[in-house]
Amino acid sequence: MKKQSAKRTDLTIALILVAVAALLKLGVVYNTYAISTDSARFIYMAREIKEGRIERAITREYHLLMPLTMAGVSAATGVDCETAGTIIAVVLGALTVVPVYYIGKTLFGRAAGAFGGLLWASHFYIMRETADIMSDGMHIFFVFMALWLSLWALHSGRAWLLLLCGVCVGCAYNARPEGLGAGIVVCAFILLSRRFGWSFGRKALGVGCVLLMTAAVMAPYVMKISDTPEGFEFCLTPKKSVVAMLGLKEDVGPDAGAKAPVSEDAGPQMTSPDKKPLPAMHQILATLNVWVYVNSGALGLVAVGLIFAAKKRPRIPAGTALPVGAGLFFLVLVMALAVNVYDTEPPSKRHLMVSAAMFLPIAGAGLAVICGWFAR
Repeated sequence: MKKQSAKRTDLTIALILVAVAALLKLGVVYNTYAISTDSARFIYMAREIKEGRIERAITREYHLLMPLTMAGVSAATGVDCETAGTIIAVVLGALTVVPVYYIGKTLFGRAAGAFGGLLWASHFYIMRETADIMSDGMHIFFVFMALWLSLWALHSGRAWLLLLCGVCVGCAYNARPEGLGAGIVVCAFILLSRRFGWSFGRKALGVGCVLLMTAAVMAPYVMKISDTPEGFEFCLTPKKSVVAMLGLKEDVGPDAGAKAPVSEDAGPQMTSPDKKPLPAMHQILATLNVWVYVNSGALGLVAVGLIFAAKKRPRIPAGTALPVGAGLFFLVLVMALAVNVYDTEPPSKRHLMVSAAMFLPIAGAGLAVICGWFAR
């Protein structure tokens, strides 16, 4: 009975957090001019898919899941593609509080989970950016779902949850190429974790489940973008080849060389004057500066949460390395991109949003500790 009552309490808290997040998100959508040049590109892609020109949409440089979902919502509800994108942004932005809450609750307790969910719902920058008609909110939703499902699987011993985790990793990739990072973090965490009682064989099987489902979800899109007029050329993203992203060699991806011809219905175009690449150390320090800004004080709460969790228990709760590892991985990834891709200017705050978001469950623990001081 107590277990069932606890589950009902958790579900009630999660639903309340979803409602709060949805209301705040709606307020942002209807009171802020929340559309950018990239948003217009997604709308163009959604219209092409809705009109049956999916082959043309695939040739764009953006991954397909967001415009494909926009086209589906538009066709199902009768609204235009722009409104469909707004609906998706609001719904996924609100639903993201569910994995944030359960990650915080699993690691630090119910109060920490609730505060982490409130931080997600009310964090001004995250709330504003994920209200835009872009793939960032969808990407973060599936990354958090992958982390939650992997943590749930390890704590409960239900290995089949890792199949769903793999589906979420694949969806995160189909939203944005860096979504694959969630799979790297999850697989590393499963293999390196020692405090859940899993044998190495079971860990390997779990990683296999994640990789199998990730590959299955990725395969249709990867096969399509790899099918070029010159023949099959394996490609993970139409944006840029992976080795070029990491600075290992000159870009030889599908967009290398001359720019593709621009047709009348290609959507808005952006041009910029030639700029000299910035020094690598400048880009790394600039990335850290932007990352601290995006965190907006949450880093102090993270520190409080970790310190008092370590004092309260013999050691920091098992699984804490998962959101921390994810946050640091995405930070280092943006640093690599800043040096090798966005080399003429620092990365935007939007690129660092996913890294900052990963620390919110721990920041919730810090806020719970501080509120506990005032409640004494």
